[in-house]
Amino acid sequence: MESILKLDMRLFYSEEIFDINDCSVNDTGVLIRLKSKKHECECPDCHQISNHYHGTYERSVQDLPILGKNTSVIITAHEYECQNAECPTKTIVERYDHFLGYYGRFTERCEDFIATLALETSCEGASRICRCRLPA
Repeated sequence: MESILKLDMRLFYSEEIFDINDCSVNDTGVLIRLKSKKHECECPDCHQISNHYHGTYERSVQDLPILGKNTSVIITAHEYECQNAECPTKTIVERYDHFLGYYGRFTERCEDFIATLALETSCEGASRICRCRLPA
């Protein structure tokens, strides 16, 4: 377990986007807590940039295993209010392009691995190999 804690997690999670708040390891897996560093967000409808902070929420996602242990990531993300009065969207949530899809429950690298595994073996075989579970 110590070997996981000695890993430089900044190699896996962009320092430009996230602060690593905590990393804990137990017999069943690794739990990593990240906090977003962003201070503004683009509205998906009107494309106006907003920095009017509304609140935070947590997203739980599955990442690739680290040293054979299931890895769960909890991201504390920000919500913003669209400042365009004409826009139908009132609340904007952060997007993490090239890391996590908008409604994603798996990191993009984890999704890519699962898709490749399913293509190389079979969907049923990939399911048995992965046995992915999100944290409760």
